[in-house]
Amino acid sequence: MTDENQRDFTRITSAHTVVLTADDGTTVTGTLRDLSATGLFVVSDQRLAEGAECNITVALTEDTEGIGVRAQGSVLRSDENGMAIRIDAVVGENSFEHLRRLVLYNSPELDRTQNEFEDHIGLKPQE
Repeated sequence: MTDENQRDFTRITSAHTVVLTADDGTTVTGTLRDLSATGLFVVSDQRLAEGAECNITVALTEDTEGIGVRAQGSVLRSDENGMAIRIDAVVGENSFEHLRRLVLYNSPELDRTQNEFEDHIGLKPQE
């Protein structure tokens, strides 16, 4: 079984700008490599420490303060390519909807991905 087959959630490829802000104020800017309903991989020369909690902004426009996905998460692992980030909470209904649409519209398996969003109890928008 390949690593891709072990994933619980459909992962899509994307190249949006991502800004991570750690609780201590450290900010890392990188490029999204892939995204799922519960996590993302950020390509960057900068790193946050493994286990660090952070605010996540995935910019859907060139302006990182514009339309985007805003979430809270934590760094699962870091390697020479970047960081794997777990999404712990999506902040705001608009962010949740942007995340859902971004993953759905880029998913090779639309029905499966739609079910992932509907069935995952912990994946709900937070205000």
